[in-house]
Amino acid sequence: MSVTYELDHLASFGVTAKQATAVSALEKLKLMETTTGVWAMKVFLHIDRRQVVVVDKASQKVSNGVLSFRQILFAESQIA
Repeated sequence: MSVTYELDHLASFGVTAKQATAVSALEKLKLMETTTGVWAMKVFLHIDRRQVVVVDKASQKVSNGVLSFRQILFAESQIA
């Protein structure tokens, strides 16, 4: 079973486990807004039993941020 959602995606950026908080994400977005800018990108978010995939709607290019649920669960355990 899989589902697909059409979304407006604002930003993707890497963080360490220590940086993975809502406050640090907002600070990073504010910095991006003042330097390179932030704008919405139309994407499809595909979710199935094994992974989460973000695909650019215009180019159909798959984002570098393909995540397995194992990676997501590990990242969440590091934040808690």
